[in-house]
This record gives sequence, C-alpha cells and structure tokens, in this order.
Amino acid sequence: MGAMRTSKTQRVLQGAARWLATSAVILSPWLFGSSEPWAYLMISGLAGLATITWLFAVACSHSPDFNRPVFSILLLVLVAVTVLQVVTMPSAVVSVLNPFSATITDAANSAFADIAQVGGQPASAPVGYTLSLSPSATWRSVWLLVAYVGVVLVLINTCRHWHHMAQLATAVVVSGFFMALIALVHRFSGSYNILWIHEPRYGGSIFGPFTNRNHFAAHMNMLFGMALGLFLSSQHISEILSWPSWRERIAWLSSRSASRIALAAFAVVLIGGVSCATASRGGMLSLAIGLTVAAVVVTRHRSISRPARLAVFAVCALVVLLVLWLSREEVFHRLTMLVTTIRSPMEDLRTIATGDTLRLYMRCPLTGCGFGAFRHAYTIVQSPDLSSRWLHAHNDWAQLLAEGGWIGAVTFLGALVVFAKYVITRFVELSDRARLYVLGVSVGLCTIGLHSIVDYSLHKPGNALLLCFLVAQAILAIHLRHRARPQAVRHEHELLRTMSHGGPRRRRPWLEGVARRRVMRGIAIVALVFICLLMVLEGRALRGELALSRFFYFEKLAEKMDEADVLASIVSRALDEAELVKTLAPHNPDGLAEVTSGMLAWTLDGRLPRELRTGVATRAVESATVSVHGAPSDYLPWLALARTYFTLGLWDQAEIALKQARYLVRHRDQVRMFAAPSDE
Repeated sequence: MGAMRTSKTQRVLQGAARWLATSAVILSPWLFGSSEPWAYLMISGLAGLATITWLFAVACSHSPDFNRPVFSILLLVLVAVTVLQVVTMPSAVVSVLNPFSATITDAANSAFADIAQVGGQPASAPVGYTLSLSPSATWRSVWLLVAYVGVVLVLINTCRHWHHMAQLATAVVVSGFFMALIALVHRFSGSYNILWIHEPRYGGSIFGPFTNRNHFAAHMNMLFGMALGLFLSSQHISEILSWPSWRERIAWLSSRSASRIALAAFAVVLIGGVSCATASRGGMLSLAIGLTVAAVVVTRHRSISRPARLAVFAVCALVVLLVLWLSREEVFHRLTMLVTTIRSPMEDLRTIATGDTLRLYMRCPLTGCGFGAFRHAYTIVQSPDLSSRWLHAHNDWAQLLAEGGWIGAVTFLGALVVFAKYVITRFVELSDRARLYVLGVSVGLCTIGLHSIVDYSLHKPGNALLLCFLVAQAILAIHLRHRARPQAVRHEHELLRTMSHGGPRRRRPWLEGVARRRVMRGIAIVALVFICLLMVLEGRALRGELALSRFFYFEKLAEKMDEADVLASIVSRALDEAELVKTLAPHNPDGLAEVTSGMLAWTLDGRLPRELRTGVATRAVESATVSVHGAPSDYLPWLALARTYFTLGLWDQAEIALKQARYLVRHRDQVRMFAAPSDE
C-alpha cells in the first residue's frame, strides 16, 4: 500500500508540474509577449513553481532519474555560465577573462572617486568587477533562462505516455488558434491598442498580443509547426484515402472523424495564413522554407504514407490561398522590398547592426559582454548610421555570440547539436505517427531558426517559452514512440557473434544502484534549493516592478493636476514608490533612469514647495547612482546622473558624469547634457 500511495503521489506531482509548465507557455504570449518585467517575472514564477514541483517529486522518488542526461547537463551548464557572468570577482581575474569589462569598471570607479573628491563627500560603494558589462541585466537573464530550462526539463521528465504529450500540445494549439482569430479581428477593427485594452508604453507595429508583427509571425510559425504535426499524426488522417470505393469515401465525410480532420485542417491553415498576413518578410520566408523542406522530406522519404504527402501539399496550397485572400497587396509589397535589400545588403540597417554586434564580440571574445547586457553595451560600438538606440541586434545568433562569447555560444551550440543528432538518428526508427509529428514540429523549429537570423523574436519570453515547448515535444515524440531497428542477422549468427566477441556491447551508466540514486537525489535537492532562492528574489523584483508601474501612474496623474496641494501629495506618493523601485528592483537600470527623468521634471516645477523639490532632487541622485551601478557600461544612466547634478547646481560633478557618458559612446558628439528645443 505504501508503494501504491507513493506511485500515485508521483503521478499527481508530475501531472501538476507538466500542466504548470504548459500554463506558463500558454499565458506568456497573452501577457503582451511577456516583454514587460512584471509579465515575465510572473511567468518565470509559474515556470519556477512547476520546476519545484517536479524536483520535489524526483527527490521523493525511490528511483530518481532524469531523461536525456547529456542534453540536460548542457542546459544546466548554460545556466551556470550565465550565473558566472554576474558573480563579483577580483579585478585581476576579470582582467584576464574579460579585459574590456575590467576597463569599463575601472573607468566607472574612477569617475565616482572624482565626483566624491570634488564634492568633498565620501565615495559611494565601488562598482563590482564582473564578467558582465551589466550585471543587473544578466540577473534578469538568469531568471528567464532558468524558466526556459525548467520548462524543457519538466516536460521531458513528466510526460510518460503519448496522450500526455498530445493533451499538452492540443491545449497550446487551441490557445494559438484563438489568438490567431482574435488577431485577425483586431487587425480589421482599426484599434491601435493591444487587444483593445493595453496601450504599449513605447508603441510599435502591433499585431495580436505582441507589440511587433515580426514577433507575432515567429510565434505563429512555431504554432503552425505544432498544429501541422498534430494534424498529420492524427489517427483519422489515414482514413481519408483508405476506403476502397468512392461511395464509402463520401459516407465517411459525415462521420465524426471527418469533422475532426476538417477542424484540425482549418486551425492549421488559419494559423499559417495569419502568420503571412502580418506581412513580416522574415516570417513569410522562414515559413515558406520550412514548408519546402517538409515537402521535400515527405516526397523523398518512402516511409511517409501517401495520405500524409497529400495532406502536406494540401495544407501548403490552402495557406497560400488564404494569404492571397487576406492581404495579397500588402504581402506582395513587402516581398518586393527584398529586392532593394538583396541589391545593396551592406546598406540595410540590420546588416550594419550585425556587423556592430560582431565588433562588440571582438571586445570580449571569451566570456561575452553578458547575457542581457547587449542594450547597455551596444552604444560603445554603434555605427553613426544607426541614430536611435538599438535594444537588440536583430540577429539572435550574432547577439548570442556577443553576449555569451565562446563559452556561452559553444555550450548552447553543443546542446543544439546533441538535440539535432538525437532527432535525426532516430527519425527512421520511429513509428509512422511519431515520425509525422516530429516532421511537423521540425517545421516550427526550422522557421524560428531561420527567422532568428533577421530578427530578435527569441528575446520575447513568449516566443522563447514556445520554442522550449517545441524542443520538449520533439524529444518526447521520439522517446515515447521509439521503435528498435530490426536485426538483419539470424539467431544462430547472433549466437556465433556472441561467442566470438563476448556478447553484445551495451552502454553502461556511469553510476549504478544506490550510488546513482544518491547522486540523482542530491542533484535534485541542490537544484530545488537554488530554484527556491531564485523565486524569493523574483518575488522581491516583482514587488519593485509593480512599484515602478505605480510610479508611472502617479507621473501621468501629476501631469493632469493644477492644484499645488494635490500635486504635492501625488509627488510625495510617487517618491515612496521610487524608493521601493530603488530598493527592490535595482536590476532594472532603464526603469530607474526613467524614474530619474520623471523626478528631474518635478525639481523644475515651481508649484511644488522648495523643500519637496530638494528632496526630489536628492532621490533622483540616489536613483541614478543605483542605475549606474546596475549598468556601468550604458551611457544613459550616466547622462541621467549628470543632468541630476546639473539641476542641483553641482557643475563639477555634472561635468565628470557627462564625460563618462561620452566615454561610453562611439561618437561622443551625439551626447549632450540637454536636447535642443528643435529636437524635442
């Protein structure tokens, strides 16, 4: 009875873990792509809860083990590399591993020392030496990366049967189907708010719940691959052409299986058509290449049945027809713009940004500038042709190399090679149903791999989580439906071979018995403690991000107030929120810089009492200083600090901070203390 209760408990814990992980995948795109800090912190918390539940089940199991250990270890190594980038080290160690980061930190500490000397005050806490140029941004990457890896490991270790995997995939596809349908309605409604309710803070080319149509197209492409896999691997798909006479085929059209096939086909075509309706050139080209590869595979692979081949070609034709019906002119216009890019590729802004990204990689080739630190370090190498601030490289592969260096890139590519080898070598040995499902999922993986060359869709947590879900689905389809390759030799030949060579060679695990169970349980407990600590830090950060949202609300409210007393009360409440942001969310230097800018505007408002304005200026200096410590390589926090000192009348301190801001920009004449009136 005890064993049965334990077995039932394990099933409950595993079921809860996999559905929590799937819920994170489903909810992340609906929360506006989870690009806002409050959104991805909530999703990371949900994924962390799923990981904790699974690890607890592993630790309590009588025989703890992990599926795909080599692939899992490589993912954990990638997390360890990211954590290593934010660990404070001696300056001598950082000078050897990442001399560029050591130089930037030396310059920041020298500037703080000069500011303290000029002001006659004790120097602030020195900036710590880390491999990352922006340790606060890399901490955010740690939270996200742990969530991504947790989703993959939870799914591949808790799905024990094919129907578990199919249920999760169906739930994700159904959510994507309604998302595509709502996106179409929203597109033709003429609304400029996301889902009619949310106005993005920085605008964008809105499509669906995403602020950028390219990111929505990437999400739909991955969903298309999963929906195509479910459609092709359906038990009813083979019935389409299995009846011997036309009379039975016509009678089959009125059956329940025919209705299910028609509904599944409609979902596949709608998702693919909406992806192309976004008029994203990268999305359309990557989907076209993915479908072409699938068509070639089903044509050349003899084991693919004839109904499946016809289904693939029919889906391709229906997607093209739907695109021509929805947005023919816009699609053709966007595709013709590719001619200009092909003729002059070096004049394209994304090509220039990719070159600058590789130049950033050359500054710190071994360890990179730090995952998530691209936006805070890119201005050091940014070309003058790119006037605005680029938060991402529009090339995920180049940005991976710049942020992770050789260590991070090799670790990630190693995991990718292990995954690809696992899929390719076992594809032939799969059952027909699993082979078709893997084929559809591979279309989604192919599209995102190609799309990442020209965009940064994977830096949206909603897309990254869906990619992790696809990877887990491919591994599960192979693991659950793997069929051993038939032996071509007879039994007596096998007996002779056994007598000659001492028996068949089998891979033995590196540990067996009690030692293996202890090691696996120890790994689970250590990982469990680590995830729990991260959850505590994420909870504090979420409180800080919510305080930041309230500060922005009070800032908008203050703009509409005319009464001095009411305005002073609102500003006082906003200062309390700013203090929470500084204490609980120091990992968000961009948010702290915006808080500093808002407080600077209040210091110049004559309706506020002098004492309150002095307090606001003091808080602005503190906020800007914390922002600089979080991203010492970014010129914007230094510029905000310089403007704060200038507002207080501390000219010498402002000049030092402004000099440091110009030091962090490739073209220093572009950084000014205040913008000219014509530029406002």
